Amino acid sequence: METPAGWSISAKGNYICMCYQFKTEDLSDVASHMSEFKGFCARGLKCIAEDKFACICGDEFLEKVNGKSERTQAYEHVCDQLDGLQKKCINQFRNKCQTCNLQLLTPAALERHYKTKSHVQFENKVDLYCKICNVKCDCQQEMLTHLKTKKHIKFFNAISHQDKNL
Repeated sequence: METPAGWSISAKGNYICMCYQFKTEDLSDVASHMSEFKGFCARGLKCIAEDKFACICGDEFLEKVNGKSERTQAYEHVCDQLDGLQKKCINQFRNKCQTCNLQLLTPAALERHYKTKSHVQFENKVDLYCKICNVKCDCQQEMLTHLKTKKHIKFFNAISHQDKNL
């Protein structure tokens, strides 16, 4: 089996992740460290090309800076997260659907969300707007619920009453 992109092999034959926070003798363990973020490791790093790395927060490490390799820069970035010196990039994206901007409690809940109609149809979503109440709704069900509220009925009756007097 081939070494995953961005991973290295130690002198003892261990596979070491680009974040240096995970090592294993068995390549089958690699998936457990990588699966949570679709290409990113559990610490939020991804190898985007040979010796080029990106963090899940958007920071990229593409060239040597101040004599530090791209891998070293990525590692220091992760260490800063772990030490609390930076915003915790990984927590910001953990169990979050980037398409729907929805934060979920567990990875399993996120996987279930990916299969729902609301996620699949998110790109086809149409915003609905009630001109009477100045209310914006994200879906038809939300609009139907709004139309039954006391606020909407009150405004609607007031406008209808005005129209009759004109």
